[in-house]
Amino acid sequence: MKCDILSEESSLLKKLLYRIIKKHIAGTTAASAIKVLKSINKEGIKTTVTFLNDLEDCSNQTKTRYNFTSYLQLSKELFRLMINSDISIRLSQLGYPQNDGIIEDLPEILKYIPIKNVLWIEYEPKFEFEKMYDFIKEINNPQLGLEVSTSLLEDKSTLNKIMELKNVKLVPFDYRNGNLNTIEVKIKKKVDAITEYQRILSKIQKYKYNIHILMPDEKITQKLIDADKKTKKGLIKKNLTFELLLGSSNRKIKSIKSNGVNLCIYVAYGKDWMEYAANRLTTGRIHDISLNMLDTKKENVGDTIGK
Repeated sequence: MKCDILSEESSLLKKLLYRIIKKHIAGTTAASAIKVLKSINKEGIKTTVTFLNDLEDCSNQTKTRYNFTSYLQLSKELFRLMINSDISIRLSQLGYPQNDGIIEDLPEILKYIPIKNVLWIEYEPKFEFEKMYDFIKEINNPQLGLEVSTSLLEDKSTLNKIMELKNVKLVPFDYRNGNLNTIEVKIKKKVDAITEYQRILSKIQKYKYNIHILMPDEKITQKLIDADKKTKKGLIKKNLTFELLLGSSNRKIKSIKSNGVNLCIYVAYGKDWMEYAANRLTTGRIHDISLNMLDTKKENVGDTIGK
């Protein structure tokens, strides 16, 4: 009886969480995501798309192959339809580091990435930056990009390596480390958040290649643009793209776009949305609930694998 009550409570919480975050999810299929990508492109805005189908057991070759095939078919379809979209992929989905074939697999996807677009390797805290850096260098493709946490900019030697990459996306948070980083804490104080972003942008001023910065709040993005105009620091350069999440205010997006800055919308689709909600969409009490639900799910998966 107790187990039934707990199960029912978990199901209700999951439904509640999905209602809160569903505007940020472009359905569960590639077809539903492509429809969203097309509508965003019509507004003159590029996109980044990712498939929410995570992997708990890296030795499950059937699942890793399914994930790879899904991304390959997605890239082919984007190419065929001439959709202006990057693709963002988590190496854990492909079984990294157990899967030695990833080095050979990714170039297959890259064949269908147009010259103006990027295949991003997402930041995952369980994988060290040095290993991700070496991974990118080994494939050595100018259309491959790497997500890095803004905290890595504090180390000069790491910053120098980041500067060597052709495409870099800065993410202003560390996933599931148990505490929010400076920017997320200061996001409640708008001026402090802007100052922090200005400090980050000043560190990468000399960066000559393509750089994205994932912005958790469209209001902060507009305020940062306004502040840069007012101070005339010139931190927002032509090679910088602000990336906002699907579900951001259309009115504010149009306002940001009117400033002539590069803009991109991050579009996620798929049935395994819980980790995405925990990592990128939730804060405060809702964030804690989503983490607890995710951990419970992983424990259940672990029990199943063990059996």
